[in-house]
Amino acid sequence: MDVGNYCDTHIGQSAARGTGPPVLGSLLGYTPRVTDDPKQPRMHLVRQRLDEAEVACFDERLAAETRATLTDQGVGNGARIAVAVGSRGVSPILEVVRAIVGSIRAVGGEPFVVPAMGSHGGGTSAGQIGVLASYDITEATLGVPVCATMDTVCLGETDQGMAVHMDALAAAADGIVVIGRVKPHT
Repeated sequence: MDVGNYCDTHIGQSAARGTGPPVLGSLLGYTPRVTDDPKQPRMHLVRQRLDEAEVACFDERLAAETRATLTDQGVGNGARIAVAVGSRGVSPILEVVRAIVGSIRAVGGEPFVVPAMGSHGGGTSAGQIGVLASYDITEATLGVPVCATMDTVCLGETDQGMAVHMDALAAAADGIVVIGRVKPHT
């Protein structure tokens, strides 16, 4: 049974009737708890099962895929490539950054690291360098510069008139590799 279609069809209909989802709990193997407080939205337990399969030789696979992509993109000798590293729980972050930095070097590029974390680290260059250092992402461990600035370049505007800014150091690079997760509140 396609749970997505089931949910759209049956839960949408029951919610429209005001009766709540009658079968969702049994479909997913548990009984949902629903609040009777009319001031609170209806809430149901949802169980998510994530694929726990592991990629064999993760760092080697990541490096090989990254090298292939960089080669396809024409990254070559002397290209300055910013590696934008976020602070949102990429794991294993140090191994990921090492593999990507090594891949850039392998195709002849010159990688450097920039923070990609908005206000983390107090929204200061020194604070963001400190956040990266707490993950052991330093010039000493990677053998590449770790640079930070709060200077930005305005790339343009959205259709709604909001300015779109980018880190000035990354904008000056020949290319950018972004390592991070995006949360919906940003």
